[in-house]
Amino acid sequence: MERQERRSRIILFFAFLITLVCLGLIGGAFGSDFWVTSGVVQNSLDNRASDTGYAHHGLFKGEASWKSLLVKMDNNIAINCTAATRICRYDAINKDGRPTIVIPTNEEDWNLQDFCSSAMPSATGIFAKPAEINFWAWIAIVVFLSLALLFALVAAVFTMINVLYVPISDIAGIRGIYVWNVAAGVCTLVALLIWVGLYYTRFVYNVLPPWNRFRYSLTTCGLASHGPAVWMLVAAIVLFLLNILLIRLRRRSRITIRRSSVHVRNYNGKGHSETLY
Repeated sequence: MERQERRSRIILFFAFLITLVCLGLIGGAFGSDFWVTSGVVQNSLDNRASDTGYAHHGLFKGEASWKSLLVKMDNNIAINCTAATRICRYDAINKDGRPTIVIPTNEEDWNLQDFCSSAMPSATGIFAKPAEINFWAWIAIVVFLSLALLFALVAAVFTMINVLYVPISDIAGIRGIYVWNVAAGVCTLVALLIWVGLYYTRFVYNVLPPWNRFRYSLTTCGLASHGPAVWMLVAAIVLFLLNILLIRLRRRSRITIRRSSVHVRNYNGKGHSETLY
């Protein structure tokens, strides 16, 4: 029975380590500049053998670079959100920290048939407000990721408490660990789904500040892909599910201990048995 109890606590310790990994994955994704990555091409060129470029950004900032035989563009991307106007927009920042020319917020919408002619000829329609990202979607991603970090931290603390002690309160016990892991996993999933929605409505067409489009006629239309940060969140969700399965396995181990305890009590005729957690 002591061996089974030790096994139960070892399972919880592994669950604790997994929760720490989840914290690292979510935190790393939160601060990453690689939520979306894309190639960059000049939309006016049919033969792009002589021009190469890339762009990537996360929730707060990123980078864009492009060069041809004669011209080179290299600047940072800043995502600035203003609560007063409820607008999140792309801004191009030079490497020395100076902003480039600011494009007005009332800029014209883009015709996808022209903007995507090189990389995504099948795209049609109007791409409204190309310099902006949905403000409430961005806020929701930040809020849900923050909650996921908080719940994962609480789950880690209470998991370690269960490794070392037998808590009296249910919320600090095994049921609580279930709740915190489920809450963290759900918040991570919601943030991920909102981002995927943004990706397929915005980022698949453009991840560049308008400055790059207007000055160099650059496009990322049809060239974007999910960055490492997205897959870090997917991994965190999978690990939260694994944690729940481990806790379930530990619960079955506890039931086995209880049954063994009852069997010993009935066998030796004593009116008490050792309670194992």
